[in-house]
Amino acid sequence: RAAQGVGMKRVEVAADSVEPPDWLPDPRAVVRLVMRELGRASWQIGVLLCDDERMASMNRQYRNIDAPTDVLTFPAADSGTPAEPDAPVEGDIAIAPKVVEENANEFGVPVCEEGCRVLIHALLHLCGYTHDGVDLASPQAGTHPMLALQERLVPLTMKELKC
Repeated sequence: RAAQGVGMKRVEVAADSVEPPDWLPDPRAVVRLVMRELGRASWQIGVLLCDDERMASMNRQYRNIDAPTDVLTFPAADSGTPAEPDAPVEGDIAIAPKVVEENANEFGVPVCEEGCRVLIHALLHLCGYTHDGVDLASPQAGTHPMLALQERLVPLTMKELKC
């Protein structure tokens, strides 16, 4: 990533061992929309699309879970908190498109919607939001502040991007 800059609005997208799927919304557009909704003025974010094997390796290394996951977030140390809207949002996101597709099928939602959801989820983490102690599969998950915000942003993003 480039050096931190005031008002910087930068998103770098890379793919490793996968082709970007046609169902995935443009990560740059999702970032712009979410940051606008959150009132964030500065961001520098990397998005990596990777295969299950690489995702499983990162999940094992950083979370001690020996399986692929749909999305991992790596916030920069100085990304701030939700209470600091002037702080720049910086960090990296890794997405495994195949796992996102599997989750969309399991949850019975369009794959574009699930793609938006994982990107938004990761962006909220980069902005300092957490859902510590909340099982994402539990019925109470929808009432958690971060997850409720995520579910408010998903349809807004899909509508604006025409997913």
